[in-house]
Amino acid sequence: MKKKSNYLNWKSALVLDSSNIKTVIKKLNETALQIILVIDKKKKLIGTITDGDIRRGLLNNLNTDDKIKKIINRNPVSINYKASSKEIESTMHKFGIKQIPLVNEKKHVVNLYMLDRPNLTKKIYNKVIFMVGGKGSRLMPLTKLTPKPMLKVKGTPILERLIEKAKIEGFYNIIFITNHLEKVIKNYFKSGSKWGLKIKYFNEKTPLGTAGGLSLIKENNNYPVIVSNGDVITEVNFRNLLDFHQKQSNEVTIAVKKLAVENPYGVVRMSKEKVVDLIEKPVSKSYVSAGIYVFNPFLFKKIERNKYMDMTSFISKLLKKKVKISACPLHESWIDVGKHDDFKKANN
Repeated sequence: MKKKSNYLNWKSALVLDSSNIKTVIKKLNETALQIILVIDKKKKLIGTITDGDIRRGLLNNLNTDDKIKKIINRNPVSINYKASSKEIESTMHKFGIKQIPLVNEKKHVVNLYMLDRPNLTKKIYNKVIFMVGGKGSRLMPLTKLTPKPMLKVKGTPILERLIEKAKIEGFYNIIFITNHLEKVIKNYFKSGSKWGLKIKYFNEKTPLGTAGGLSLIKENNNYPVIVSNGDVITEVNFRNLLDFHQKQSNEVTIAVKKLAVENPYGVVRMSKEKVVDLIEKPVSKSYVSAGIYVFNPFLFKKIERNKYMDMTSFISKLLKKKVKISACPLHESWIDVGKHDDFKKANN
């Protein structure tokens, strides 16, 4: 007898081994099964792919248009579909997995057994901290009376977009670290009850930079926390970022975005005075911080209270202390609303 999946749309998690990474990302988002089953044309199981596999592939310079062959886990744990529920779950506990493909004698996928049904409405205790104290000087005069995170993009404040996204993903403990025009933010969000959230405020008496305000946070536990700038517009999944952090056993995870910058000139490469190459308008690619992080909160004790510190200096300090810090590349959309051009782009 075939074992029933705990999720009805498991067939939507099947992709051919000739697919590209973009297709897999779309499937992961649509199914919410947290795993993709890769098959060949004969429907034989080739391997599996998770969100973490995709992000590691992007760090290895793959693009979303690339084929999936380099990110497939080709040694997945699977089990014969005739096995009992007890045998299946014993195998899953042994390997520490929550999903297992059920296959027949020819290794064709018959079903997908899930230890726990994904619950996208389950509340997550981990806190989300939004840094919303900046003056937004580059966006003057728009920010003269309105804090940058409260500027509206298509009719909704940027900060409201962020907390609504966090709520959809199950986060309900929200912290705002405020300074510039704090009352505007407080008067708008209040306790957060309108959104079904619990919002706490920590006010910087003087500007403390992009990291200094974290010294005000005192956590008695070490549940990882999301820390995000309050002026980013993104579809990044905070749950996936938290999951990446925990699976990597990180102390800090930095969300990064790959940017391509074209040099508008022909670049001349030389060896002393001899020209060895001429490259027309070369494109340089690099990862930049997306202003979104996961921290183990005991690290906040390393920031001197009420002293200015930007995030770059804080991360550099932690690196010198050999703190485990990893990058998590974003394949989701992301805009940092820092300048007038960015604000126009976000609204378009």
